[in-house]
Amino acid sequence: MRNPQRRYQILGVIGEGGHGKVYLARLEAEGVQKNIALKLLRPDEPDEVLRQLQDEARILSLLQDRAIIRGEPPVQLEGRWAMVMEHVQGLSLRRLLEQHGPLPPAIALQIVGEVARALHTVHIQPGPDGLPIGVLHRDLKPSNIQLTPAGETKLLDFGAAWIRSDRQSARPREGVVGTGAYIAPERFDGIESTAGDVYSLGVVLEELLLGPRGGARGPSNPEAIDAPDLKAALQLAQQMTERSPDARPSLFEVQKRCELEIELIEGGTILSDWAAQHMPRQPELAFDELTGTILLGTAATAAGAATAATAATAATAATAATAATAAGADPPGVSAQPEPIPEDQAELPTMAQPTSATPQP
Repeated sequence: MRNPQRRYQILGVIGEGGHGKVYLARLEAEGVQKNIALKLLRPDEPDEVLRQLQDEARILSLLQDRAIIRGEPPVQLEGRWAMVMEHVQGLSLRRLLEQHGPLPPAIALQIVGEVARALHTVHIQPGPDGLPIGVLHRDLKPSNIQLTPAGETKLLDFGAAWIRSDRQSARPREGVVGTGAYIAPERFDGIESTAGDVYSLGVVLEELLLGPRGGARGPSNPEAIDAPDLKAALQLAQQMTERSPDARPSLFEVQKRCELEIELIEGGTILSDWAAQHMPRQPELAFDELTGTILLGTAATAAGAATAATAATAATAATAATAATAAGADPPGVSAQPEPIPEDQAELPTMAQPTSATPQP
């Protein structure tokens, strides 16, 4: 089967993460040209990072929703692994807060309601085996949610996501995946559920209404707020960030509550109208040493990327096993008395010590 070569012209940097950068690039292949987002790993990243990229691509391929970007299997571009994703114009909520400050309650509620709707939809969406996909995002924060000039809300970065029906996507990592204040308290005890995403989204809602935590802003206690619209929205944020996961509303309930509060706001602005006035039409780009260069690659398959990661992992494991055996110890992953892991549990180390992550609905 033909595997045509692709050309990726780097136009600029959209964002940067712990393992690489996301570029705006122009893809040229078989006479077709289009702008895409290119998540490019650093050359020296370990095999585990490639596996995480594979997990993200595989998860994105399963999720079908207007608020979730599309992604392709990882490709190798001149020795560096990358993932091609749909490019959407707009600003992350982090940049939006930096430029405009706190948002009107009606706007914040429309954004959060759309994220809750999308997460609920894909959580119950059936997978290839007919069972619910059960995806948990696990890293909701303003920089991972984008608003387009047309007022569309887009959910980005599923690099920390977990599909409950696929235990391989819950690989052990150093510490709890996620970002600081957005992590629900129970997740440090290894409990993973949609309530964790509700908590993170509640922190996002609070920041959209008041500004980022740690900065100069008004009181977060709803009882100290006089404006009824802001007070109602903050009460919802407070309920979403209750310490007990059982006390929080579900994603579906968050969606419906946002819709109800929006209806009660007199003269509330429609999100598409607000975005048309406040969102830039051209992407905001930074530039680095790759800007203007052309990277060459082929339309890779998921199997090809998986083979590369599996081979590297197998080689590493074999070397470690040989060394351990020579020293008279059990090879990694082998114990004299293996302890069975219940089917409904998967290992998830916390910051302090390893625990078992128990997925819940």
